[in-house]
Amino acid sequence: TPNAFRYQFSWSPLGVLRALKSPSVSIRNGTDYLVTQPWTAVEAFPLAMPWGAETFEVYPNRDSRPFLNQYHFGPDWKVREFVRGTLRYQGWKQAWQPIFERIERGMSDAELAGLSHELWQQHALAPGEPDRVVLAVSRTDPVAQTAEGQYVEFTEAGGVRLRPWSIRWSTLAELDAMAREAGLHVDQRWEGFDRAPFGPESSRHVTVYRRT
Repeated sequence: TPNAFRYQFSWSPLGVLRALKSPSVSIRNGTDYLVTQPWTAVEAFPLAMPWGAETFEVYPNRDSRPFLNQYHFGPDWKVREFVRGTLRYQGWKQAWQPIFERIERGMSDAELAGLSHELWQQHALAPGEPDRVVLAVSRTDPVAQTAEGQYVEFTEAGGVRLRPWSIRWSTLAELDAMAREAGLHVDQRWEGFDRAPFGPESSRHVTVYRRT
């Protein structure tokens, strides 16, 4: 369960703090995207988890580009989006604001180590408190309009647990055609539940159909 700090440490906080001091480089819209302070690039990230839908906060972490080779991206591929990101619980950016302000003012290595010790004393996992890691892996076939994936959960008490899933999706044209066959027409279409305008670059949609 998330705490007020929205984080607990299972190892030294120093690595997290050093990462926050490091700029990140990712690929967006086909070009390099530089962020000098990662917390300024935090975005909401809705994700379907094994226990239900949940919205996290995500930000780019250090240099994503070397991972293109590790993930076997072809040298001739035209990569539009590639981000090595870090997920945090919703509310993390607000809870960590005092830490961001200290980093912005400038911290020596000794001061950073002192802050690391302070955070470890306040927010470390208690002895015997369970820790876990959930990996979400998926692949898609745009021609067959299918996607499949696996949630891999690692826990100290339960070992490894696998949760496979698979879906077939319909295109907007197919959905609209099925709606017409059922006597419905498109009344409204947005990019999300915040009713942002839907456009050619939208990766999701919310559509309201009404009877014709």
